[in-house]
Amino acid sequence: MSRKCKETGCEKRELARGWCGMHYERWRKHGDPSVSLLRQSKAGAPAKFIESALSYSGDECLLWPFCVNNQGYAQVNNAASGKKLVHRLICEIKNGSPPAPHYHAAHSCGNGHLGCITPAHLRWATPKENAEDRVIHGRSRRGVLSPTNKITEADVHEIVTRMECGESQSAVAKKFGISQKAVSKIFRGQMWGWLTERASGPRKRTTLAKLTASQALEIFERANGPESQRTIAAAYGICQELVSQIKTGKAWCDATGALPATRALESATGGAA
Repeated sequence: MSRKCKETGCEKRELARGWCGMHYERWRKHGDPSVSLLRQSKAGAPAKFIESALSYSGDECLLWPFCVNNQGYAQVNNAASGKKLVHRLICEIKNGSPPAPHYHAAHSCGNGHLGCITPAHLRWATPKENAEDRVIHGRSRRGVLSPTNKITEADVHEIVTRMECGESQSAVAKKFGISQKAVSKIFRGQMWGWLTERASGPRKRTTLAKLTASQALEIFERANGPESQRTIAAAYGICQELVSQIKTGKAWCDATGALPATRALESATGGAA
């Protein structure tokens, strides 16, 4: 038998955290399940509140006490012009028209979702700048905070390294349990670019084809000596991972004669299980 909402007097079925859908949304957006999402106001009250907000010179957040949208932002409804975001209206009055239509009215306080309309907190910002603000305010759900994320930051760096070493997108995608398209976007900086610093485009890719067979053999011989893999990688302009792959027979084994551990074991045992 399904349980009822834990909010006093509510007979609706529980959906999340002990609340029904309505009270859960109120708690998620306002921090209080008893706050009404559709706040009723007297005629002209929102306009008077906006007027008083425009003359406010303080730095505390002025929270909108009337209707908000589904993200918690202050909103007014006008029969002629439709729904308008209050913080955007105030930003335009205080700072003039936006440089371009796509600019956001950004909050320096990070409390726009709570209904803040303080004029001193508002400025015009590009979507990218506003997204960077959300990171600073701890409201961004990028990277590992994304509910759809499957990999860690360490995985991202390894994916880039493997791609730079010439490993195929399909092989990398299979190893990390993500799509080939995601691998491509990570390498090009279209995903996780803020972490890999590849947003301006991919760096020059070093592939297996750029080595000759004789170079691969030289690398194999040097890697099995006292020289460090890092030094060898720098000498040939390749990544350290590729040096390791050549040493262990995972790459250029035809040129070096080296066998990967699994194939070496099969050869020694005659393929017996």
